[in-house]
Amino acid sequence: MKQRTIMPEGWPCLLSECRPGHFITLENEQLCFKSEYSSNDGKRDIYTEAGEFWCAGYDVIVQPVEMIIEDIEP
Repeated sequence: MKQRTIMPEGWPCLLSECRPGHFITLENEQLCFKSEYSSNDGKRDIYTEAGEFWCAGYDVIVQPVEMIIEDIEP
């Protein structure tokens, strides 16, 4: 069996400065995703944990995270 753990990676930062990938919002600890892609008007493709488009702005403090996968015995 595999165990997946979400761990902080780096320091909290503004969403506009966050690297592409998964992050959590520090206000409500929601797991979100920032894509490396953007639209023609410059908006980044950012999604909430429900898969909805991010509408909270870019001046939010977030924490980049990574997923660690470990094999564990049942």
